[in-house]
Amino acid sequence: MKNLLLLGIALILAGCASSPYQYYGEKPTQVTGKYMFKLGETTLTLNTERQPAGYLNQNQLEGVLEEKLIAHLKENEMYSESSNLTANVIVNYQRKFGYGDSLAKPKFSFTVDVFDGERKVGSTATGLVTTSFGTFGNAAVNAQIGTGTWDEENEPEDIDMIALSISQDLAEF
Repeated sequence: MKNLLLLGIALILAGCASSPYQYYGEKPTQVTGKYMFKLGETTLTLNTERQPAGYLNQNQLEGVLEEKLIAHLKENEMYSESSNLTANVIVNYQRKFGYGDSLAKPKFSFTVDVFDGERKVGSTATGLVTTSFGTFGNAAVNAQIGTGTWDEENEPEDIDMIALSISQDLAEF
């Protein structure tokens, strides 16, 4: 019984220590204790049932994503234009509407491919999920969605949460 308990604990700890990345060959060596990345191709595909006036289009949303992702990487000291590691990011963004032209929580998925020079060294993917602003943040956002006041002015905040998710995944490289 004691051995079974130890085996169970070991399996749980091994699962917690695993990375979401699929590695291809040797993982690059860390120089500073954490990996530094530059952004390569950043692609956002917008899926929406309509494009109301005032809402950002696909190219504009892609620009916001890139800007927010660089900001999160810089904030965590993981961004360097001179890095050998390049992160290519592909996001599938599903804009959802609630009342009229107000937004509901979007759904998104993303793939990140990491290259060391020309060689692909790792990749990760996240299936369809929605944005999360934390417990109290979600309550506030859900209240705005429920009253139909979460709209085009708030959509960059959704994109920021997507960029945060991607930067957190890159931190696990």
